[in-house]
Amino acid sequence: MYFNASGNVGIGTSSPAQKLTVASEGRLRLNRADNTRYADMYVNNDALNIETSNDPIRLSSISYTKFLVNGYEKMRIDSSGNLHIGRTSTGAVG
Repeated sequence: MYFNASGNVGIGTSSPAQKLTVASEGRLRLNRADNTRYADMYVNNDALNIETSNDPIRLSSISYTKFLVNGYEKMRIDSSGNLHIGRTSTGAVG
């Protein structure tokens, strides 16, 4: 574990770029306190992979969940469950 002058913490790296940087060829596991559920996260072929123990993947937001590619929003699921592809609200695609 490494701490730099900016207060950033690195695990597996001596040059953390964020408050917490974990550099590993393995997986990052997040467990519930009782160890009944977990999520493993890892990068493979430039994709973030998330695998869970029991529950499906859940992304939550108060009003919508958006998916970005190269910084541009490409898809959104709004709070009503509507799926928007190529737009951020209902209506004709412009």
